[in-house]
Amino acid sequence: MVFSDSVNKNGLVEEIDFLCDTNSTSYAIEDKTRNINEELYQVGISAWKHSPLWSFDDTNQTTHPISTTTLVDNQADYSLPTDLIYLERVSIKDASGLWYDLIEKNYDDLPNPDEFMKTAGRPIYFAKKAGSIWLFPKVKAADVTLAAGLKLYLTRLADPFVKTDTTKLPGFSAGFHRLLSLGASEKFCLVNNPDRYTRIKLEHRELELNFIEWLKGRQRGNRRIGLSPRHENYE
Repeated sequence: MVFSDSVNKNGLVEEIDFLCDTNSTSYAIEDKTRNINEELYQVGISAWKHSPLWSFDDTNQTTHPISTTTLVDNQADYSLPTDLIYLERVSIKDASGLWYDLIEKNYDDLPNPDEFMKTAGRPIYFAKKAGSIWLFPKVKAADVTLAAGLKLYLTRLADPFVKTDTTKLPGFSAGFHRLLSLGASEKFCLVNNPDRYTRIKLEHRELELNFIEWLKGRQRGNRRIGLSPRHENYE
């Protein structure tokens, strides 16, 4: 289901108006867009929670879910992307230009993080803390490739809509696109149309349960399988 189709009336925006008995004045496009995006983010989080063998990634994304940044000599902490849901893997490029994976540590389990492997060198471990990852030991320029030498493999939030979108589709299975219109309608009717709220909420919950069952049913084998976006762009 496209974001908006004012001619055929079969977009997410038009279904919201049908469900809520609203129009562009009583339920502004800015509010619809915000609520659709909130539901879209929840779809991605639900996909990550209930489908551990598949790494969800919105097919509207134009890059693979890999973030690359430059290492800094004698620096341990590096900011995580703001659209991160889950950090799958961390890799470092060594001085020979070869990639190797780091081993994760729990930051709060380290007896003294400031003293743990404090001498700069070739990082072996990483730990997450707040909005950053910490490398242990911290980087020594001679032991790694600094330029684009840190690579993070991510599960990230879905690509949001903007209010002027028309033919853009939600980047997940078409059978569950109505999660977005139902969720945005539920939010509106909770405050503005209680008579419609209960029916919409029940329909929304039923589709959510079907979505979760579908996610669980996709799981086969014993490893994560990444969903690649359409474009080959690793920047």
